[in-house]
Amino acid sequence: MTFQNTHLFFLLIFLIPAGYFLWTNYYKTLNTLKIFSEKRSDVRRRSIVISILFLAYLTSIVIVSFGPQRYIVSPEQEQTGNFLFLIDVSRSMAARTECSDFMPFDNATSLMAEIVNEIPEAGFAFAAYSELSFPLSEITYDRQYLLEIIENGLYIEVVPVPGSDIGNAFLVILEKKQDQPQIFSKIEYVILMSDGDISEQVNQDLVGIMPQLRNAGIHVISIGIGSEDANPIPTIDESLECVEGQYERAEGREFYTHLFEEPLRFIAEETNGRYFYQDDQGELIDYLKSTLVTTPGIEPPVQTEDISYIFLIIATIALFGLIWMQRY
Repeated sequence: MTFQNTHLFFLLIFLIPAGYFLWTNYYKTLNTLKIFSEKRSDVRRRSIVISILFLAYLTSIVIVSFGPQRYIVSPEQEQTGNFLFLIDVSRSMAARTECSDFMPFDNATSLMAEIVNEIPEAGFAFAAYSELSFPLSEITYDRQYLLEIIENGLYIEVVPVPGSDIGNAFLVILEKKQDQPQIFSKIEYVILMSDGDISEQVNQDLVGIMPQLRNAGIHVISIGIGSEDANPIPTIDESLECVEGQYERAEGREFYTHLFEEPLRFIAEETNGRYFYQDDQGELIDYLKSTLVTTPGIEPPVQTEDISYIFLIIATIALFGLIWMQRY
């Protein structure tokens, strides 16, 4: 634990004597009660309870004034890693029977948020793809920023080009590693989130791209998003809202899609990565943590979280306790 307002430590000079003065007056009152009360044992127990409540209240208020914080990534933390989330934002990731149902893309963003929260010592970046691919952020350790991207910066067709070309996405990553090494050279692990619904041509292209990924030192951790049950793809209007009761059609019929694991497993195996299904969160996070490395002389930035609310709760409970004791 650390404190944000260390410059307020001088307040102890006033708070400690003030607390002592208040307690002394309270103690004198209790001594008076002991003299005139027949139930001296009750008075003694009351004195002990009041002492504990008063000490808890005073201590909590003092700590709150100092701005207590806990380390999310401590300055002593040496293990770290860098991951690039590669997210499928094609319309197949919106497959569902009704607009109110959860779509595969919702499962993907929920899993991303869990990974970000569970591995605070790692840095993350985002890229999205459909027929084309675009990086959406640089590597950062800022959890608030990462969660903001997941919640508001990622959505179906954030890359507004129909299709699902994983191969193109990998080629863009390879290009960025070469052209912008100061940003992308640290990325060794790509976390691919997709339903694997790709064309036969893209499947063939992947065969030639896999050696390039291996040569660049990139390992792909593929995560299958969706289910084996076939679901229709609802129509999405110009404002990117789901149109209830209208579905994508092919050759005059509604188009259905489901999770295709084969290409995702192939990509993971060919790049010395690993494949996971979306429900294997615990195993996935353990695996990601196992890839973290200790880099001497390089430490992630210190990140802290305000925990004043904990001591405010303690102070409130203690205060109500003192008020209650005053009544009886």
